[in-house]
Amino acid sequence: LMQLVKESDRLAYIRRHLDQTIKVLKEVDRTKELIDMNGHFRNFDPLDFKDFNI
Repeated sequence: LMQLVKESDRLAYIRRHLDQTIKVLKEVDRTKELIDMNGHFRNFDPLDFKDFNI
């Protein structure tokens, strides 16, 4: 980062890095949600309506 001469180049580098990091973190968060749902509904019986309330 310090090897970049211009401040605008440093800011652009940081911006690209943060954009990539945000994409990765969003994907990690989506994966965590899928894993949580899988564990949450693992024993769900779709034909059991005993506790269903309107």
